[in-house]
Amino acid sequence: MQFRIDVDKDWVVNITNLQTQALVVDSNGKAFERTLGKVGENLNLFPQPPDHEAQKIPNTADNPHFELCTTKDAAVIAAAYQKLLRREADEVVKFGRYLFATLLGDELWQTLNDVAKTEPIELALNWKKDDFHINRLPWEMMHSKDDFLAAEPEVAITRRVAGTKQTLARIAAPRVLFVVGSDLAKDDRIKPGAEYLGLLRSLKPTAKLRLKTHLLLQASPQRLKAAIKWFKPTVVHFICHGFPNPDQETFLQLMADNGGGTEAVNADNLLKLLKPDPTMELPQIVILNACYTAVDNVDLYMKSGQVASPMAVKLVAGDDQSPGVPIVLGMAGEVADQACRLFTRCFYQAILDGGEIAQAASAGRRLGILEVGLTDPKSSIDWALPTLFMSAGVTEPKLQIVTNPNEEEWHAVATQFAPRPDYPAFCDRLGLFEWYDCLMASKPDDLPTPQQHIGDLQLLAVSVDGKEKKDNVNEKLGRTWLLRQFASTASLDGHVPVLNSLEWIERDPGKYPTDLPQLIADFRTAMNITANEFKLTFSAETLDLVANDPTKLPAEFKNAFAEGKSWDSPPVMFAALRIDLLRLLEIARKKQEPPKPVGPVPAEAKEEEEEKRALPKLLLLVDDVHQMDKASKLLLQFFSSPYGLRSNTPSSEKGPNARDDIRVVCTYDMSLGLGEEATITAWLDKAKGAREVPLRAFQQPEDRLAYEFFLSQWKDVANNPKPLAVDRKAPAPIVEWFFDELKLTVNGIPSLLKSKDAFRVIGGNLRMPTPPGPVLRPMNDEDLIRLIPLMKRGM
Repeated sequence: MQFRIDVDKDWVVNITNLQTQALVVDSNGKAFERTLGKVGENLNLFPQPPDHEAQKIPNTADNPHFELCTTKDAAVIAAAYQKLLRREADEVVKFGRYLFATLLGDELWQTLNDVAKTEPIELALNWKKDDFHINRLPWEMMHSKDDFLAAEPEVAITRRVAGTKQTLARIAAPRVLFVVGSDLAKDDRIKPGAEYLGLLRSLKPTAKLRLKTHLLLQASPQRLKAAIKWFKPTVVHFICHGFPNPDQETFLQLMADNGGGTEAVNADNLLKLLKPDPTMELPQIVILNACYTAVDNVDLYMKSGQVASPMAVKLVAGDDQSPGVPIVLGMAGEVADQACRLFTRCFYQAILDGGEIAQAASAGRRLGILEVGLTDPKSSIDWALPTLFMSAGVTEPKLQIVTNPNEEEWHAVATQFAPRPDYPAFCDRLGLFEWYDCLMASKPDDLPTPQQHIGDLQLLAVSVDGKEKKDNVNEKLGRTWLLRQFASTASLDGHVPVLNSLEWIERDPGKYPTDLPQLIADFRTAMNITANEFKLTFSAETLDLVANDPTKLPAEFKNAFAEGKSWDSPPVMFAALRIDLLRLLEIARKKQEPPKPVGPVPAEAKEEEEEKRALPKLLLLVDDVHQMDKASKLLLQFFSSPYGLRSNTPSSEKGPNARDDIRVVCTYDMSLGLGEEATITAWLDKAKGAREVPLRAFQQPEDRLAYEFFLSQWKDVANNPKPLAVDRKAPAPIVEWFFDELKLTVNGIPSLLKSKDAFRVIGGNLRMPTPPGPVLRPMNDEDLIRLIPLMKRGM
């Protein structure tokens, strides 16, 4: 049951039952109308309970909020508020009791409970967008005489922006654009927000869809606009530094367009960036991870409160040109705080499943502050910092997802391609995933990278340098893992991955193809596996004709035969393999409808080039090219030959062609001496449309993200899931010592995270005696999430 709590410009509070559209009344049948008290002026102006209620608060030890509710010295409240701004949590209960007594009070809260009975409660706080004295306060930490409201089953606290009317639209599969406003390799202060990227891998949708994601690193205003136009996201998740200026206007910090320094972006400018074309719709949801830690100059924050809050209000309010974003989530906590982590997981899970967002997110917050959780709500404030802002027109905060059976099938296949979930983290490969996005764009200029590739981009060669390895040639940096993650991502994006790795096509370990027939056979197997996974009726007919009846081949094969002098020569086999790959893609395209853009489609989007951009591509992934002996040279010829993948001859009259519609990622190891890998390097120097990108050992400070994600997926020696998290009570120097020890043990090599030495380091710090106590604690997220169905009002 939704109750709207209106606070007007004079701080008169009215409460409306939105189910009946009637004012809530007291036991005498009179509508509750509470006029809040005021103490102080300017930035030191704070609300207090109505005088007649404040006078009834006993001045006893079990009423720590007495002073804040009755003082006539605003500096007393300001001092407590400043502690919260500094993230000092010694007065969380005291301030929470003050907020509750001010806005609700015991009598009104009891009445709301009586009216709702066993139904869920949503407190929709509704006040003017420019009332910063009210907006800045952390109402999410309201504490009744019994407990924090956030700890009560099925009680959600949301904020509505008065006067706004926009609602949520019907969408296809949710698309999330992550916008990182700095260089992760150089700025570890952004780490609290970047952790959310790894967190999403743990989502387990109850529906058949998964989140489609795109990552924009070192985001500048122009690059953000390009990504919005290209990706058309449902959700934009900013992971940026945030700050206010002396005029109390808040900003997000992006990279400057010219490549030097940074650029501050306010809410008005951000709205324009989120809607780069007037014909486009704004994203349905914006998440603001305006990261900052405790601040020294709290005076700058006295008006704004958390950086994200005033910006969120403006984004929902919109501007003179158009309505704003329907839902904005302001974040400031860390994933290391279990309450923030669970809040975010449940929030995204609700988006993915089309569930009720407000109650789901509140359930996540509640799980994190249970007594069995890792977060103590009385000694931390991070759990209270996620703040959910909505348009007043959003009566039911739920995305309506229009499912497509074919899209669901593609998403199911993505799960099959995905690497093992316990393998080291996605987080350490962010730059490579940005290159993947650039590769899959129809035109690289549509989605420029920080290392912008000039000209066409058809092939990424992921190289491993021997210098990255330390002692053992069997140490692995994750080449195969990366290809499988690319294949999974491509499937989610609606593309058609064909993965040629020994593990995937189930060839004996070490049995790489060494000649052309073996190479073709492996590709045939990989194509058949893809066809089976996507339930496509396909056979390699062109390759069959080469082997059985070449006289029936298309006319173009005459030129290939003339160059190769035989029907089993490389030019002929290349042409046949290319045509079969294109046939596979064409069959997949006929089965899968092109992705439909969300919102109105501009006229220019119907032009041929824009339509082509939406069509699936075929992504060919080839592992360990350096191991293929003579076949590696043949493979490189196939990549660059006009009979192979550089051909722009279409498969049919309006079918795809290789140069535009087939993309390639291959991996090779430079650590084995001057063998075939030297040939690959020389070929890359001259090849058109190709780019080498290095795969390195974990780099600081991003390696910490990888280690923490690995701990969250940890299994004991018997392979039983035992997820771990850093114990928030452990002294910071001890935590740093543990991670330094883990770094020395692993040496940045992902495969060593599963070594006996790493197990010894991790297990030892689980059992560290007191003092200083263990660095790690069991991460009981999954156990807690299973409690959600049991957390009902009245139970």
